[in-house]
Amino acid sequence: MRFLLMLVCSGCLVSNLRAEPSRIGQVVDDFTLPNCYGKSVSLSDFVDHDLVAMVFLGTECPLAQLYGPRLNKL
Repeated sequence: MRFLLMLVCSGCLVSNLRAEPSRIGQVVDDFTLPNCYGKSVSLSDFVDHDLVAMVFLGTECPLAQLYGPRLNKL
């Protein structure tokens, strides 16, 4: 849990280094990416969801394999 908190905090610090301000509420154009099974998934596939979290994991990483299922439950 501490590692996850550290990871989130470090991401916040890095994001603050950008020159442009945060655009909360900004509409994002639809895009398509392959998931870990090679299936194409589009942002528009989740139009009926209130929240979408995109998490990029190394599927071969032992640590990612530990917390990946927990993220899936969210």
